[in-house]
Amino acid sequence: MEKKKATNKGSQSQSETHSSTGRVNSTNATTQKLFVLACLRERPHSTNELRGKGVYYPPARIHYLKQDGYKIETTWRHEHDHAGILHRVGVYSLLSEVK
Repeated sequence: MEKKKATNKGSQSQSETHSSTGRVNSTNATTQKLFVLACLRERPHSTNELRGKGVYYPPARIHYLKQDGYKIETTWRHEHDHAGILHRVGVYSLLSEVK
C-alpha cells in the first residue's frame, strides 16, 4: 500500500494558483485569500470578477483579509452575471496593507 505524503494546508503551489489575471485552482481558504489579495493589489475587483477567477465566495475571503489587518473598502455596483442576470455586487478595493 502506498502512503500519501502530508502537505502543508497553508502552502500554495504553482498548480493551485496563478497570477491574478488567471484563476485559482484550489478551494483552500488560505490559498484563495492570498489569490484575492494579489488581485486587489493590481486593481479593485467585484464579487463576480473574483468568482470568475475561481473564488467561490469572495465576501468570506475579504472578511478574513480584513481580520488580518488589511484595509479593504467595499462599494457597490450593478453587474450582469454569466447568465445575463443583473445583480448588485460588492467591489473591493485594497486601501492599505498590514503594517
